[in-house]
Amino acid sequence: MRASDVWRDGPEKVLGVTAAWARREPEALQALLRALLKAAAWADEPANHGELAELLARPDYVGASAESIRRSLPAANFHRNAANAPLPVQAAWLLSQMMRWGQAPRELDLRGVAEHVYRMDLYNEAAAEIGWPPAPAAEFAEGFADGTVFQLDLARAYAASFPISRLGRG
Repeated sequence: MRASDVWRDGPEKVLGVTAAWARREPEALQALLRALLKAAAWADEPANHGELAELLARPDYVGASAESIRRSLPAANFHRNAANAPLPVQAAWLLSQMMRWGQAPRELDLRGVAEHVYRMDLYNEAAAEIGWPPAPAAEFAEGFADGTVFQLDLARAYAASFPISRLGRG
């Protein structure tokens, strides 16, 4: 099973830095984000899949055969549809699951934490610096295997709706 079988276009990789580092090194952070955006766009281009597969096949990266990696790349989405944008709705879904399993408090301000951690402003600043449009804001996430549409403002009810949960019903 692949992650995309559970959540099509869901987040798979994260670039994370501490808030202190981001405040201390804003120019470095923006350079890193611009490089990440350009690399993701490059990786999405089918003409680059052979070279990308060779790079990823190295033992210090994936360490699998270049051919098996190359075959998987058409299904990967590195950049299209703002795939690498830090959408707070995605963070809220992850937090709702942590709440569901007792790893985050019931009272957690899901929107507040999600927007504090998933910094769309920093992403959009980097995108603007390379001439790209801002990522669209999203209040819902879809593409789940069960057909569910996750709504940011209903995250707590969503977490409680599962028959198996540490939250209980209601």
